[in-house]
Amino acid sequence: MTRIALLIVADSATPELEKLLLLTVNSAIASCANAPGTEFSILCAEKNEHFRDVLASMDFSTKVLVVAQSTAPFNYNGELNALARLATRETGPDYFILANSDLEFIGDCIPRLTVTMQQQQMLSASPYDPIVHGIQYGISPDGSIVPGYSIRRHLTGWCIFVQKDALTAIGGLHEGVAFWYSDNIYADQLRKALIDHSLVTDCICEHAGSKTLFTKQQSNQQHLTISEFDKYQSARRLLGAIDSVSIDNNIKIASLGSLQQFLTVCHLLTFPAFERHRETLFRQAVWSFHTLQPVSIMSALFLMGSTRVIMTKVLYTELWTVIKNRLDQSYHGIARFIRWRLIWENFTKD
Repeated sequence: MTRIALLIVADSATPELEKLLLLTVNSAIASCANAPGTEFSILCAEKNEHFRDVLASMDFSTKVLVVAQSTAPFNYNGELNALARLATRETGPDYFILANSDLEFIGDCIPRLTVTMQQQQMLSASPYDPIVHGIQYGISPDGSIVPGYSIRRHLTGWCIFVQKDALTAIGGLHEGVAFWYSDNIYADQLRKALIDHSLVTDCICEHAGSKTLFTKQQSNQQHLTISEFDKYQSARRLLGAIDSVSIDNNIKIASLGSLQQFLTVCHLLTFPAFERHRETLFRQAVWSFHTLQPVSIMSALFLMGSTRVIMTKVLYTELWTVIKNRLDQSYHGIARFIRWRLIWENFTKD
């Protein structure tokens, strides 16, 4: 029997945030619904007293324990540590999932990832987010395991799976920062303890992204984010973290060259995990085409055709308008327009 505890830190201050928390809880329960040999529980530290009572009154198909937040002032890792201690007393889990309240677990993400961790003897791992890992970093959801400690690319602060012995080995989550850099300091703790972390690309968990943070007053947002940098540096020094660890700021997003970006988008469309993001991907393709050089468009169209991508009429028209305008700017634009229009029509449908 594998025991898994999902630990959620939440502040459901608006109806939208209430819905996101319920999506997190219900999608997690559904993920484990057909997982024999798995005992699953959820523990949530909810700040909003009214919604705490609402959650407590709901009849879920798995054990859901809702408690008040315990740290004042707020400390994200402190709340997770408190939940981990409570979970240890209640169910004795083998694995903890450290989670934000704005997630959706897709399919059998939770049992699949824990089984992968068992088979590969992994102690810490993160699931794959189609937008972050696929579009921003160009990583395919092909079942590969990508080791590393880079924030967002490998280690997703919004959802971390950690084996109980690993959490014990690092002495629990470091509480030297309030919110931002909580994942950075966790990465430093892993490195110091010589514990590897990996991204598991066939386990999908979608993240809504900073919805709770944006409900805070601007001064409080800054307190929880940018102003935490000095605290993080101090915490790293106390921890004795390896100096070579680079600081990967959460607001920095990896950028790909225009052609590479476009081809990455086309490649991602071949994976079922991106079916729900088809429109987002095509709009990303439109944006990429704005900056392509004419010589790159020929390669882009041929390679996109090889994916056999079929798009809606609206998106096809939008993307083709961008292509036509871009080609007309080039020398002999009309001739190129005719030639590339024929190429384009070979693999699209109105």
